[in-house]
Amino acid sequence: LCVRAPVGIVNITERDICIGRGLAGVANIAYISTDFTYYWLQAYKNEFISKATGTTFVAITGDVIQNQLIPLPPLSEQERIVAEIEKIFARIDEVKSNQEELARLKDGLKNKILDLAIQGKLVEQDPNDEPASVLLEKIKAEKAELVKQGKIKKDKQESYIYKGADNRHYEKIGSETKDITEEIPFEIPESWEWVRLKDICNIFGRIGFRGYTKNDIVAKGQGAITISPSNIQKGKTIFDNNTYISWEKYYESPEIMVYNNDIILVKTGSSYGKSAIVTHLKEKATLNPQLVVLKYILCYRQYLDCILQSPLAIQQFENFVIGTAIPTFSQEKLAQVLLPLPSINEQMRIVDKLRQINKYIDDL
Repeated sequence: LCVRAPVGIVNITERDICIGRGLAGVANIAYISTDFTYYWLQAYKNEFISKATGTTFVAITGDVIQNQLIPLPPLSEQERIVAEIEKIFARIDEVKSNQEELARLKDGLKNKILDLAIQGKLVEQDPNDEPASVLLEKIKAEKAELVKQGKIKKDKQESYIYKGADNRHYEKIGSETKDITEEIPFEIPESWEWVRLKDICNIFGRIGFRGYTKNDIVAKGQGAITISPSNIQKGKTIFDNNTYISWEKYYESPEIMVYNNDIILVKTGSSYGKSAIVTHLKEKATLNPQLVVLKYILCYRQYLDCILQSPLAIQQFENFVIGTAIPTFSQEKLAQVLLPLPSINEQMRIVDKLRQINKYIDDL
């Protein structure tokens, strides 16, 4: 039985041992079931914690354990109680296993629905929608205006993807034309277009930055928060227990200041590829070196958020990643992620339909 930090954890030994500091041995005697002792010790964990004392390490004494009052039924009833407890625990384990399996099935179903959505198979095509090629022309004009305003830099490798008369897909990059048919994972509706991520947004991150020094870290209220992978949970942003950096460090890199409605994405670490739209951000914020931020999003951002979490995007992240101990991919690789783009109206219809279906799946 643990008697010091943490108090109350208990187990049954499977061999002869010599206990160390922080433990108490509870030797069983005849006419008392070992399992019954084990379960009542578990049941009294909170009682032991309430009697613990100390500042650096809270602990209970041997006297606390020895003087603990317990109800003692006959041996046969002890055994019946133990059998009933173990039956209940077995049922709990079964239910937990079923819940985990259900959660896996729900996630798999959501991924399948999302996969159908980005192939143009979830909602009906509306012939009144303007084709995505028109949207791309508008995006091109908007990007040119942003360059003129000095908000973004001109893309030195401007490109566009098209389908040739031979039904193969090509990408024109500057004066060079490249056959990318092998990259195209599936057919999309005629009114849709294939684009690179860099075509519909701009990607910013701390290039070559290895982290903050202890002099950069400040107390809450004395600087800006740094957003880390832990701030993305189940496709949403949660801002709890953040690290804060000095205002001086924050203002060093205005391009990676993060605001509500930006999209953040993890590029380094075990959760690479995880992304979310920033919401409920109430403080000034900047990026941890493990993330990038997507700004100047020139399509329906909720559609981009969905597609970045799709099997299509995840597969490309896995293809791009290098390293095993600390997996990572570059911003240059991320910029090349291939995405299907419908009209704005269809993007909105897809997102609405996905929300309806996902709510139905969650309620199952």
